[in-house]
Formats: sequence, structure tokens, C-alpha cells
Amino acid sequence: MAHRRIEAPQFAHLKVAQATSDRFFRALQGQDALPEAVLLTKAEFTERFLTGGHETFSLDKLAQFRRMLLEADPATGEEEFRKACADLKPFVVVGDDKQVIKYVREKKKPSAEPLSKAGEGSKGGKVIGHTRSGKPIYDTGHENYTERRKFRGMNGEVATDRAVGQGSTHAKQHFASKHEGWTKEDHADAAVAHRKASKEMDRQWGEKQKEAHHHTFGSEPGIHDYKVSGIGREEYSEKHKDELRHLAHKGTAHSDAASAHERLAGGQKHYAKD
Repeated sequence: MAHRRIEAPQFAHLKVAQATSDRFFRALQGQDALPEAVLLTKAEFTERFLTGGHETFSLDKLAQFRRMLLEADPATGEEEFRKACADLKPFVVVGDDKQVIKYVREKKKPSAEPLSKAGEGSKGGKVIGHTRSGKPIYDTGHENYTERRKFRGMNGEVATDRAVGQGSTHAKQHFASKHEGWTKEDHADAAVAHRKASKEMDRQWGEKQKEAHHHTFGSEPGIHDYKVSGIGREEYSEKHKDELRHLAHKGTAHSDAASAHERLAGGQKHYAKD
């Protein structure tokens, strides 16, 4: 089948930020009209994008990214996904007797600005405390924790804080570079703050499960009522399950951040005092 070539200047961007995610995925899956896209052969696509400063995404990768954001925060995940995908451009890659939709964006240059020079509240960071030397301790939404990279010795892309906690030397060096001027004592203080926050998420999760269980069964939850990871019981309402899942993920995120700071503090686990 012959394909009509559409020149790049006529290309229409995929405006994900102005469409619902359902329509976005229907479009990606061919169930709805796709925006006008440039038709390229496999060789042309490789030459144009895979050898230069561009990132490419498949439908599976985008769906995985969306699920991750929704699991991390059901209330804001959809909006974060739309914003993250707003500058993607679709290309129909023709080759091997089939067409594949690839989504492309220009690579963003990594910020060379270390945390200590960035200023409070910058780069997605809500401040949850300060070290004894006065450095801001950021919440788990800060890019220094959430940035996903393929670190040496690890399979696939992993969030920086988790990779550090799992023992990646490469990730540890990268995490340290983002905290220029931080001492072991600073990292120990940050670890304590995140352990304390993780403990608070666990406490809130327990209270929320009591509320959900009482609402569903009219009684307090027992020792055997943690049957499903993150939510406790499948019978709980969708609202309660979303809230429980959010608290569970936040608790894990704070634990990952604490582990990363502990490695830079010398490897000792730091517990929050009551």
C-alpha cells in the first residue's frame, strides 16, 4: 500500500494538554482520529531521530508512565501526565509491512544547577523541613528523587532515590552531585525527616483503613484484613482504595528518599524519634 507523504511543515502537534487522556489513548490505539502526522520510513526515522537529541516513546511506554503517575497520586496523576505529554509529536513509521506510531520530543538538557543553589521550592519541591545547617529538605516530588535514569548495572530506567537505596554507585554519585555542598550530617538530617514523614504516612494509612473498614463492614479491621497490597481489602469503596493507595505510595516514596540520604550519610539507617 502506497503512503502519501506529508511534509514536516504541515505537521500538526498532538495537543495532549487540551484533550482528555481517554481520547489520547483512543487516538494512540487507532480508535479515534489521530492528528496529522509525518509518514517516514524506518530508515528515515532512524536517521532523523535516533541518532540525535530526541527521545522516542511507544504506546506501551506512555501507558506505563501514566499508570505510574496515577498510582503515585490519583488526584493529580492525570493532569501531570497531560502536561508531560503536551510536547510529544506523532510520526507514522512505515516499515516491515506495518505502520507504527512513535512519539518524539526534543531532549531537554539536564539542569546543571545543584540543589543547594536552586532556591527553596524550585524544581517541583515542597519543603518538609531543614537540616541543622539550614539546607531545605524537599518532599518526594522533587526531581532529585523522581528523575528516572538508566544507571549502570541496573535494568531499565529507575528513579534516582530508589537506585541509590538499592546500592547503585553510579546513582549515588549522581544523587551527590545534585546535593553539592551537603555534608554527611546534612544527609543524616534529611534521612530522619523522610523517615518521620514515612512513619506519618503509615499512621494515616492505618486511620484511613479503619475508616474504610468501618464504612464497608461496620467494624474495626483485624490482623487478617490486609489482603491486598496498598489498599487492604478489595471490598472497600473506590474512593477509599484511591486514598489508601496514595498514602501507601507516599510512605514508600519517603522511605526511598530516606534510604538514598542514608547512603550518603555513611550507610547507617536513621530512625525518626517520636
